Amino acid sequence: MTISLLPLASLGDIYGYRIVYLLGLATFTVGSFACGFADSLPVLIVFRVIQAAVAAGLLSFASWHWLFWFNVPIGILGFVLAWYAAPRNPPAGHAFDKPSAVLNALTFGLLLLGFDGLGHGARPVVIAAELAAGAAYFFVRRQKGLSAPMLPVDLFLLPAFALSVATPVCSYAARTIARISLPFYFQLAGGTAQSTVGLMITPWPAVIMIIAPISGRLSDRYPAGLLCGAGLAVLTAGLLLMLNVAADAGLADVAWRMAICGIGFGFFQSPNVRALVSAAPRDRSGVASGMMSTARLTGQTIGGVTVAMVFGFTHGDIVSGVHIVLMTAAAFSAVACVLSFLRLR
Repeated sequence: MTISLLPLASLGDIYGYRIVYLLGLATFTVGSFACGFADSLPVLIVFRVIQAAVAAGLLSFASWHWLFWFNVPIGILGFVLAWYAAPRNPPAGHAFDKPSAVLNALTFGLLLLGFDGLGHGARPVVIAAELAAGAAYFFVRRQKGLSAPMLPVDLFLLPAFALSVATPVCSYAARTIARISLPFYFQLAGGTAQSTVGLMITPWPAVIMIIAPISGRLSDRYPAGLLCGAGLAVLTAGLLLMLNVAADAGLADVAWRMAICGIGFGFFQSPNVRALVSAAPRDRSGVASGMMSTARLTGQTIGGVTVAMVFGFTHGDIVSGVHIVLMTAAAFSAVACVLSFLRLR
């Protein structure tokens, strides 16, 4: 997903966001349908690459196949709604930049492979980092000479844009660490049922659904740096509170802490998206949106790799591993908080 976002955002500028969105949603839905019929891990991985998305559910009620089949009716409904509701934008007057797409894939692909290599020794990390740096050099150099660059290097000269990209990298890393590690903690270390673990985690996204529209309206009146910074401070506090939860804690003891994390993340999410898109010229909104998604997925990847790396170093000690990654998540969130408040300058 990460290596395809900027090229697809560019295609949206060229051919129209509506058609690219509809094709993407259709591919995702077909991918989910195919994943449900996978009969081995290699086959599932192939379909997951096609689908390029993640899904979650409560596995105690049905087989794992339903994680993907559940997406099919939702995807069909989303396609029908988008067909009638998605606006049409005039196509841009430039061609698709294939060399930039290749350099983009090499830059982000090698960078993320380098992060993944952290759990397998230093040599793969060094090799991937050197190759990624080389690809990034030529990628950035090429973008500077283009009127409609795939990577908006000129927009990074705007502090509001640059900080609005850096902040979600850290904040989504923090969220991903918590979302991946806590189910292991409650289920494996605490012996909690899968369905109960799902209910424990639900308050976080449920509260975001309530808070995000409120923070979006508040962003009309207050600076994004203030709203996002305050929200990320609350998220940091919520993650630190999770450190004191026992593995066999009850539903209510976990739920209120999750709700605090949701409140904090909800106050961050909407204002940050608005700040990033509004910092770019209107005719560059597609690239700006692609950069936002790239930052989000980069943060998620860093978070996932962090959990895998720490769990590997702790040799199966789930309790110690979860405490380490939660402290790391709180640190990521605190850095994001500082970056967000810097926008007030």
